[in-house]
Amino acid sequence: MNFLPLELILNDLKRFGEPLMKRYNLDSIEIYVEETDVDERLFIGHSFSIMGIQGTASLPYFKNNNGELAIDENEKHWRLNLNESKTDGYRTIGDVFDYVRGVINTHE
Repeated sequence: MNFLPLELILNDLKRFGEPLMKRYNLDSIEIYVEETDVDERLFIGHSFSIMGIQGTASLPYFKNNNGELAIDENEKHWRLNLNESKTDGYRTIGDVFDYVRGVINTHE
């Protein structure tokens, strides 16, 4: 596993926020960090809003003793929480937002 400082991971997510917002026509996008009951595990990604629908897209990370983080190699797929419904297995953030757009299009 390649462990990185949290600050570096968050900076990368911030850098992609604006392009994601434009590409997928999001109303808003922010950094999302969720701590779990397991001390050394967290989910990091984006919270977003699109056409009144709130969601989060995140990847699972492990934290080492130095506080650095690495993606969980056993579960290195994006997890989506959309309107309190969780799905996972998305290979890319693009796959997540393509799915979200599909959900929106079926409700229009």
